[in-house]
Amino acid sequence: MINAFISLDHRLFYFIHVTIKNSFFDWLMPIMSNGQLWAAPLGFACVLAIYFGRKRGMFAVVLLIIAVGLSDFSGNVLKHIISRCRPLGSELDSFPSNHASNSFAFALLASFCWRNRWVRITVYAIALTVGFSRVYIGAHYPADVVAGALWGTLAGAFVIMLSRKYFPGFHDENAHP
Repeated sequence: MINAFISLDHRLFYFIHVTIKNSFFDWLMPIMSNGQLWAAPLGFACVLAIYFGRKRGMFAVVLLIIAVGLSDFSGNVLKHIISRCRPLGSELDSFPSNHASNSFAFALLASFCWRNRWVRITVYAIALTVGFSRVYIGAHYPADVVAGALWGTLAGAFVIMLSRKYFPGFHDENAHP
C-alpha cells in the first residue's frame, strides 16, 4: 500500500516537474516559490490592514503572524522528525512543505479575518499556486505539498480557536476589519 502511494507521488512529481514544463511556468513558478519576493507585498497589505482596520486590523495582523509562525516552526520540527529527502537531492528535508503550510495558514487566517469572497479567492489561489510551484521547480513531491497545506490549515484553525476563546469580541460578525 505505501509503495503504491510513493509510486503515485513520484509519477505526479514527474508529470508536474517534467511533462507539463513550459516557458510561462518556467518564468512564473520560481517567482511564486520565492518567499523573499512576497515580503514587500505582504508587508504592504499588513500596513493597509492596520491603517484601515485600526485595532481590529492590528489584531488580524497579529493573528496572521502567529498562525504563520506556528505553522513554520512546527513544520520544521516535523521535517526533522520525518526526514524525507527532496526529489532532486538536497540536504534539506522535504516533508511537509513549509511554503505550502505557511501559505495555507495565511489563507485561512486572512479569509477568516476578512470575510470577503474576493479576499478568499485571492489568498487561496495564491496558496494553491505556491504549493504547485514547489513541485514544479522540483523542491517537493506532491505529498509534501498536500501535507503542508493540511498542516498549515490545522495551525491556522488552532489560532482561530484560541482567538475565539480568549478574544471573543473580535469575532462579532460586524466587527471584522
